[in-house]
Amino acid sequence: MIDELTVSVVGASSPLRDRVVRTLEDARRITIAAEEPETDTSDGLSHAECIVYVSTEAGEPWQEPRGNDSSLPSVLCGPEDETTLAGAINAGVDAYVRPEEIESQLVERIRTVVTTDSTRQSAERQELEQRDLIIETVADGVYSLDTEGCYTMVNDAVASMTGYSREELLGEHVSTIMTDEDVERGRTLIKQMLDEEGPSVTTYEIELVTRSGERIPCEVIMSLLPGEKPFNGTVGSVRDIREQKQLERELRERKRNVESVHRVATQLENTRAIETIDDIALDAVIDVLDIDVCCLKTTRDGEPRWHVTDPRIDIEEFPTCCLDEQIHQRTVRGDKTFVVNDLHERRDEIRQTNIRSLLSVPVGENGLFQAGILDTDAFGYDDAEIAELLFAHVANAIERIEAEAQLVDERDRFAALFENVPDPVASIRYEGDQPIVLDTNPAFERTFGYDADQLRGESIDRFVVPPDGTDRADELNERGRRGELIETEVERQTSSGRREFLLTVVPVELGEASPLTYAVYTDITDRKRQQQRVEVLNRVLRHDLRNGMNIVKGCAEMLESHTGDGYGYADTIKRRADELISLAEKTRAVEQTLEHDERDLGSVDVVEGVESMVTRIHSEHEDVEFTVSTPDSAHARSDNMLRTAIYHVLDNAVVHNDNEVPVVDVTVSVDDDAQQVTVTVEDDGPGIPREERELLEEDREITQLRHASGLGLWLVNWVVTQSGGTLSFETEGIDGTRVRLTVPKAMTEHEVEPK
Repeated sequence: MIDELTVSVVGASSPLRDRVVRTLEDARRITIAAEEPETDTSDGLSHAECIVYVSTEAGEPWQEPRGNDSSLPSVLCGPEDETTLAGAINAGVDAYVRPEEIESQLVERIRTVVTTDSTRQSAERQELEQRDLIIETVADGVYSLDTEGCYTMVNDAVASMTGYSREELLGEHVSTIMTDEDVERGRTLIKQMLDEEGPSVTTYEIELVTRSGERIPCEVIMSLLPGEKPFNGTVGSVRDIREQKQLERELRERKRNVESVHRVATQLENTRAIETIDDIALDAVIDVLDIDVCCLKTTRDGEPRWHVTDPRIDIEEFPTCCLDEQIHQRTVRGDKTFVVNDLHERRDEIRQTNIRSLLSVPVGENGLFQAGILDTDAFGYDDAEIAELLFAHVANAIERIEAEAQLVDERDRFAALFENVPDPVASIRYEGDQPIVLDTNPAFERTFGYDADQLRGESIDRFVVPPDGTDRADELNERGRRGELIETEVERQTSSGRREFLLTVVPVELGEASPLTYAVYTDITDRKRQQQRVEVLNRVLRHDLRNGMNIVKGCAEMLESHTGDGYGYADTIKRRADELISLAEKTRAVEQTLEHDERDLGSVDVVEGVESMVTRIHSEHEDVEFTVSTPDSAHARSDNMLRTAIYHVLDNAVVHNDNEVPVVDVTVSVDDDAQQVTVTVEDDGPGIPREERELLEEDREITQLRHASGLGLWLVNWVVTQSGGTLSFETEGIDGTRVRLTVPKAMTEHEVEPK
């Protein structure tokens, strides 16, 4: 609340004015500054804090008296007339009091408008102070120009940028710190802004000319000053954009370098020689990076390629491998780029050179690029990144060339194999359900009687599948079309009639709509016929031999019972009959072993097998003494034929022993380190006949096999070797023979028991 207040009363003398004056005189802390009734002058206005206008005439447009200060708060007292009120409101009168409200409302209205005006002026002053503070503390330069283009205000930032003081710039024309071209461009922009459709704010770039003559690129944001006239001057801000320009230049340079690298990548894609790749890479990196010397080695065994641009560099002072051998090793081993700002500061530097900055970039797995510059801190992050990008393309191109060369070699080797393999081979691509021939080898032409030109583009089934084999062929085609690996026996029509083949279909392109496969035909006709003949002869011989020997043995027994055998001929006949019967049985065991070449191996308890076979030998030979030494268990990777093998070893140890009571030691041991189980059988007899051991060692022909015991040892050898083990004999240093069966230990004792 304002305590002391000076009020000026303006208006013609009238009863209404008198009432206003009396009311103000009666009010406390209010002083009337002027009471002259004249409306054109008032000496007290300069001291007044509020003006009270008194109007007595209704219906006339109200005008503010001449000489009044329109900035002071004001109150109008007069009749309630719309015309008068409209004029007062337009003139900026702050309040209105009707005649009947003068005594009750006038003083309060005066105090209200004065208080409001005081608050407004305080806010305006504060706003101006804040505006000045912002203008002075903002980093950008702020200025205002009059209509002639002369500075009316500049902040400290403008002075700092130009090198002039604020006092030196005030009143000076903008051409003091701007070029003529920029001044003229500013005038053009002002004309555009004055146009009704022109922008209210415009932004443009200038070159600010400092006191020393330096030109600073700046960005100006300009707008028109408000005012009564169409053009009252301009106001704006100016910003130093040197860093922005530098960044833009760096971005443009980086873009140019990246585009250059991509152009090089396109060149590399069409290159087929590593030497050409080196030339392209060196030209590109020298163009992109401003380097004094560089070295490029793209392969492990290749010679380094050098390029020197600065004559002060003596290439002889560098080793032949690179600019810096230690960093070379670290780069290749770690596949990592290194940037050295100053080689002279490296503690591990063996030699000092005039090269200060070093960039080392890996090129693939075995290559290297190094660049040197005579100045320190010459390489930055962007340089390293561009070099890495470039030499990544180089490494890919080298890898592609090497892969293409390897592919050509493999293709040539495959072509030679395809042409020279003795079995008929056809390359096939499936089209729908049909296997269409792409090519055949000479063996195919010889076997089936068709040359490659006749078969290309045709279904192979049409030429080689017999009429009664189409259903089976369709089944195989369906499997081949799915990309399956097929191995099966088939019958095919050849130039010499029907023959049996082992057909192997190998897919070489999977995931294709029409997969490529190779069909290999291995003729097994003669082998199958021979196998069938052997099987027939074997069955007949074994059956007739066993039955015939049983008859011979029975007749010998009957002959002995009727006539006696004082000469021992009947015993000889029976003994030989037993041997031949045993031979037939062992032949059957051998046949079973051969029929199971691809056995399902599992876990066999060797201890249990030894104990059961020792019990069996005891039942067959009463006068024999066994000593058995075994662990609790010993599981071997084999099948139940291993028990048969153990039996034959034990049987041989007893049968070939001339002592009245043969002694046989059996030991089972497990070697966890070697993952092996060993069965050792040692007897005190004369040992296994040499010719039978030579047979196992392939020193004798099979025609030397005359005894069933020899066939049994052969069976033992097959069983052990097919289990991945070994069979050995020892006779030196012992009274008898030591036989060792060594087989792989089972991976776990819980494997499924073999069938």
